[in-house]
Amino acid sequence: MNAGPDGGPRRTELIETARTRWIDAPTDPGGDRRAGTLDLAQANPATLDKFLCTGSID
Repeated sequence: MNAGPDGGPRRTELIETARTRWIDAPTDPGGDRRAGTLDLAQANPATLDKFLCTGSID
């Protein structure tokens, strides 16, 4: 199958896969791609508390 200049169905599939991975990633750039924010909604509560108090999980 010879794809046209737009890349055809394979390109569309690759773009959709990349888009899905981006959406499912635990970051949300919030409009500023230099500084993302972490989605900590499902984080371990004790670890999250330590992180919020100390800035570290170590």
